[in-house]
Amino acid sequence: MVTPPLSELKPLEPLFCPRSIAVVGASQDTRRIRGRLLQQLLVGGFDGPVYPVNPSSEVIQGLKAYPSVDALPEPVDLALIAVAADQIMEVLAQCATRGIRAAAIFTAGANGLPIGERLQDHVAAFARESGMRILGPNAEGFIDTEAGLLATFSPTLIHVPPLPVGSLPRRGRVSIVSQSGAMAFALYSRAMSEHVPIRHLVSTGNESDVELLEVVDHLVARGTSRVILMFVEGFRNPERFAAVAARAADAGVALVVAKIGRSSAGQRAAVSHTAHLTGADTAYDAAFERYGVIRVDTPDEMLAIAAAISAGALPTGRRVAIVTTSGGAGGGRLTYASKQVSKCPSSSPNSNGGWSRSCQTMVHPRIRWM
Repeated sequence: MVTPPLSELKPLEPLFCPRSIAVVGASQDTRRIRGRLLQQLLVGGFDGPVYPVNPSSEVIQGLKAYPSVDALPEPVDLALIAVAADQIMEVLAQCATRGIRAAAIFTAGANGLPIGERLQDHVAAFARESGMRILGPNAEGFIDTEAGLLATFSPTLIHVPPLPVGSLPRRGRVSIVSQSGAMAFALYSRAMSEHVPIRHLVSTGNESDVELLEVVDHLVARGTSRVILMFVEGFRNPERFAAVAARAADAGVALVVAKIGRSSAGQRAAVSHTAHLTGADTAYDAAFERYGVIRVDTPDEMLAIAAAISAGALPTGRRVAIVTTSGGAGGGRLTYASKQVSKCPSSSPNSNGGWSRSCQTMVHPRIRWM
């Protein structure tokens, strides 16, 4: 099957910028995924109408509930679907008949089925035939902190809520796009603790339709992110990578990638987790290098880079100056920088004196260097 270019796909606005939302399978019990999904949508402050759908209740979490998608009073933009796997296709068919243009599926489906029989295969075929844009299955949802849109069941937001709407700085915002929901929200939690301003977070799950690179392209086009952090198990349509990376570079958006699969064990884990083939790791390294994408190995590296670029420090080349009070620490950093093909120019006696005077001026006398 020929992969269509991104320009030929239907837009993602109904998915990520909905004006109205239905929560299919909504529950009164906020300890369950179906109840927490509705609760967080309401707590976040989404300003459009929200319609719980469940035939077992007339009122759910203070809102009038509807017995089915067919009974909704209007064709909403987005359906958040949290029902049993064997009900997914029926619900999607109702959504298409009702004129709903986008859906996010939180259900995972059974593991170990042959290709063609998995839930994601059926969902992919439905998306192609109907034109509906579908996130998931096995997605943990998404958030847009500036819009108050918390379309996720992740308990992380209970303990680490986003900043209030309107509190993010206008510049330097950071977004997270991940095929793993757990990794996405773990990174979000760490980022919030380090005061990194998170605007968007998207968990793409098994990518039956909407895939990671398309989400990144969408966020670049929206112009709401200075940095996009990507946790990648494998690109479903790697031929789209070059165009997305080039558009990000033109827009001044830095892409920082953590990709698993350097080892054969990591590649097997990726396949078993979200059914992504990771591909040859050396090929990814070459593509990242060619298009200026920053690859990291740990969350610490990812957040350190995100914080620096968010604050306005985006290097334009590979030259690095190392300033330290420790010769050992400087040597270690020099070794690491050299592995990254950075150029570390030698300093002259005159510059050494200048640095010494500058450091005496800048460093507070009570600071202890560890």
